[in-house]
Order: sequence, then structure tokens, then C-alpha cells
Amino acid sequence: MKNIYKNTFGLQISNEFLKAVELSNAKSGLSLKNYSLAPLSPGVVEDNCIVINKEVFKEAVQKLLIEANNGPILSKNVIISIPEEKTFSHHLEIPVEHSNDDEYIKKMARDYIPIDLTEAVIDYRPIEEESNKNTIVFDFAAVQKMLVKPLINILEEMGLNVIGIDVSKNSILRCCNNRFQKNEGGYLVSYLDVDKFSISVSTPSGHAYSLNISPDELHIAEKMKRILNTNNADEMVSIMKEYKQDEESPEKQTSLHEELKEELDVITKKTKELIKAIKNLEGFNLKNVYLLGRYSSLPGLKKEYQAIFPEAEIKTKLDYIDINGVAEMIFSEAIGLALRSALKEENEKNVNLLPVEKKVEIETAKRKPGITIYSIFLNVGLIALMIWAGIGTVNNYLTYKITQQELAIYAEKANNPYLTQIARANQQKTQLENQIITITQNIIPISDMLKRLDAFNIDGISLVSLDYRLNKDNKPEIRLRAKVKDRETTEEFISELEKIDYFDEVDSPLSNLVGKGDRFVNIDLILNPSKIIDAYGKTGENTSGPSMPK
Repeated sequence: MKNIYKNTFGLQISNEFLKAVELSNAKSGLSLKNYSLAPLSPGVVEDNCIVINKEVFKEAVQKLLIEANNGPILSKNVIISIPEEKTFSHHLEIPVEHSNDDEYIKKMARDYIPIDLTEAVIDYRPIEEESNKNTIVFDFAAVQKMLVKPLINILEEMGLNVIGIDVSKNSILRCCNNRFQKNEGGYLVSYLDVDKFSISVSTPSGHAYSLNISPDELHIAEKMKRILNTNNADEMVSIMKEYKQDEESPEKQTSLHEELKEELDVITKKTKELIKAIKNLEGFNLKNVYLLGRYSSLPGLKKEYQAIFPEAEIKTKLDYIDINGVAEMIFSEAIGLALRSALKEENEKNVNLLPVEKKVEIETAKRKPGITIYSIFLNVGLIALMIWAGIGTVNNYLTYKITQQELAIYAEKANNPYLTQIARANQQKTQLENQIITITQNIIPISDMLKRLDAFNIDGISLVSLDYRLNKDNKPEIRLRAKVKDRETTEEFISELEKIDYFDEVDSPLSNLVGKGDRFVNIDLILNPSKIIDAYGKTGENTSGPSMPK
């Protein structure tokens, strides 16, 4: 089987920079093959993953690859990451007897992932078996297709092949704890860079937790530019390196420490909150704390963390690799991405948020030429089954910010379809979904329906999504998803829905009533088209919904 991971580099995309790292893993051990950094102009990338100016972005990637530090990066395979705040993830406990049942796992995930899974790229991998052997914990992750597909298309236009999409949190944690680093037990990573502030924790059980600090809470960049009297990023890094080297000279750092006291207090407060929450879920001892990112050497930061975790070792350097003396300050996430290709086991145990058609392409490429045609037909058949199994979302009420740029990119993807048989099958799926949606829209006065359901957006109930579809009996149906504060509110919500005469049936599974506190509920509403049409006929003059068939 062909090893497509052999020549692969990690590419970190952010608002401020592009960063690339290429590693080589031979019998002699892990070594740095190449690395590169290219700045981005403001407005080229937003939210650290959404390309706004495609042409400028392509030019920056080209410069990144050509002007790498050890000569051009010639590898065509690339692994990228998506910020954790743009993904939805959860640890699912699955009974052993259902651990190989994909549909059961997806059904369980719907209670925790507040987006329609038909509009998402999903993946899940087992983390651990519980000691009683009755359940297996899965790491489940989902991201909207409209975020990952434009990135894949742009990079493919440049001749690059995206073979993996990681969650940035996982990449940062991986760079600190892998078989080269050989750290045991729980560890924390405080990642402070120009465009990202995060605190991540990995526990001995394999669970990962992360907390992002909003840029509105920290103004480190502005203060650093003023205090250090420079706007040049490279010069700022050099000065910060000097601070790191002189960290035992308090007289040199006192003024800067005092200037940044407010920011340090925010960081330590957030760290304590995260650790407290994790310890309520599982007990563990923190053995190592890593300070990474451009601002990892802020005066006083190391001492603040040592005070919080007196038994832990505070580390500001990766033990197994060094990039010009600043690997721990700048390239840690890109290193974590490159490690996925350098360490085969990392690809197998970590989620990969590639769309299904790309995964099919990769699996096909790994096989011998003699069975390639058979594999294509087999995979096209599998995709056809997926088409038959579900219908796309018409209207989403997402607890998720969708910018106009995201919508524009989503529309633009149609201009660059994959020129393969698999892509044509995927296109047919979209056409089929659109036909069914059109039929359903013509039956149901959507605006009136949404107005009625929107009335439930009150204290204790928050609508997440509405998925219009035809059920197995070809009756129009709405899959309603909402976040509800407790069981009593859920029962009242179901009772109120049953009073609406538009619905022949309100189907709420018992799982909606299980557990305490906040929960996501899924409710299937079987529509009665005759009653809807009759009601619409009486009020159609005042309804802004689509016109009904004569």
C-alpha cells in the first residue's frame, strides 16, 4: 500500500501569518526538514481559517513554500487545522455493544453537536475503554462543510493535496506530548500568540479540554508594541527571546511585568477556572506546564504558573526539536500538524475533518493500481447509499456565527467542482436534495411556520435548527433541535407543540428527558399539509411566505 504521508508538511493558517513545518522521521529519529513563515496583510484571512482574498492568499502560500529556510518546500501533501472555536466536539460514552454502530454514535452526537450533521464534516475516534469494560469513550468532532471545502479547493488549485484537517487544539497538545517528548501524566499548554490566546489541558485518560481567551480581554499586542517601541514582528520576537534568556533578572523585567499585570491576572484566572472544571469531571495530577507562542516569555508569566502549580515543571522549550531557537514561540501548532504525518499512529488515533469524498480519494490513492477502478465503483456506491439516507437542511438557527464572507465562499465553491466521478456523484446528491427541498417549500408556508416556532425562543428554550425533509412514508416532516434548560421545560415544550394543529404527530424520544440540567433535544414533527394549506388559505393575504400551488 502506498505511503502518501511520506512527503507531507503542516500548514498553519491564521489572520496574521502562514506557518509551515516539514519533518522527517527515519530510523535515526525525528529531524527538521524545513520550515517557513510568511506574513499576511490585514483582511486576507478572517477567523484564522476563512480566506477573504483568494488571490493574495495564494501568493502568500507560494511565497511561503518557495522562500522556506532550507530551500523550497516541494512536498505536495499538506495537513491543515481549523480553530477549535469553529468546531464542535464532545467526548461520547458509547456502550461496547454499539461501539461499531456508526448510526448509533451519530444519534448520540446529535444531543451535543448543535449543527445538522448532514451539513457537517464529522469524525470520531475511540479514546479509551472504561475500566468496567461496558463503555468506550469516543472523541467526536464536527465542522461545517462551508468552512473546510473552500480551503481545500483553494489549495488544490495550487496543486496541493490536503490529506488531513486537524483541530488546532489537538495540534498544539500533540507538539508537547508525543513519543519523542515522552511526557507522562496530565499537562497544560498556555498558548499566547499574536492572533490566538488559548489554554489547553490533556489528562492521563486521554481527554482534551480547551479554553479560548477573547482578544477583547487581552491587549498584549498593543501594549507590547508601545512598551518595546516597535511594530516589527521579527524585532519583537528577538526582544522577547532576550527576555526569556534573562528571565532570572528581575530588575530588567519589573516595569514590563507591572504594565502587563492586568493581562496576567486574566490568564491565571482563566487557567484556574479550567482546571477547577476538569477536576470536577476527573481527578488528575498536572505534571507539566508548557508556555508556548510569541508571548510565552512575558515577564512574570512563568512565576505566576509556578505559583498555581507548585508541583509541576514549567517548560518553555520543546525537548525533541529546535527551530532556530524559537520553535516553542512560533511554530508549535505547525509542528503538531507535521507530526501527524511523521507519526503514523497520530493519523489513526486523531480525528480527521476531511470531507468524505476526500477520504475516499486518499484511500483510493493508497491502493495498488490493479484495484483502483474497483475501489472507485465501491466508494461511489457507498456515497449513493449516503445520498439515499438523508436530506439537507433548509433553514438553520445556529448558535454559531456565520459571516457574510463565509456565505460568499460557500456560494463560490460551485465554481471549482472536483473533476472526478466521485465529485459528480456528490453533485447529483445536491441536486436531489434541492429538488426535494423545492417540493417541500411549495407545500409549507415557511415564514408562518417559522414564526410559530420562533415564539418558543423564550427563557429556557433556544431553537438551534429546523431540518425540513420527507420521511419514509413521504410525509413532510420537521426535525426540530433545541437547547432546553431542564426536563420540566422539555416536557412543557413538547406539550405546547402537541397543541399546534399543523402537526399530525410530535415524536420526542425518551432520551430527551434523560439527565439533569441543560440538554439538546431532537423532536420530529409530522406535518399535516391539508391543515397547513387550509390555514394558509385563510391568512394567505397577510403571510410573507412562498406562494402556494393553485
